[in-house]
Amino acid sequence: MLSLEGFLAAGRQMPPARPAAGVERLSPALGEPQLFHRFMREFGGGNQALFTDILGNALEIDRNLFLNLKGELRYWRWER
Repeated sequence: MLSLEGFLAAGRQMPPARPAAGVERLSPALGEPQLFHRFMREFGGGNQALFTDILGNALEIDRNLFLNLKGELRYWRWER
């Protein structure tokens, strides 16, 4: 399997982007707390959720997933 870098280095072109049906695009104006609450909405809302993966492992989903070592919120935004 080729990596993206190998794929592009071989002179191949990526197909044009297509809109994804049923996917909500988030506004770049949303702040970090709003982004966290939008993310948690996928797990039932609130500030903490217990998610069971396909193997039956319990995963705790909460604000700590988004903290850096200084305890600050850290989000990555895709730039276009």
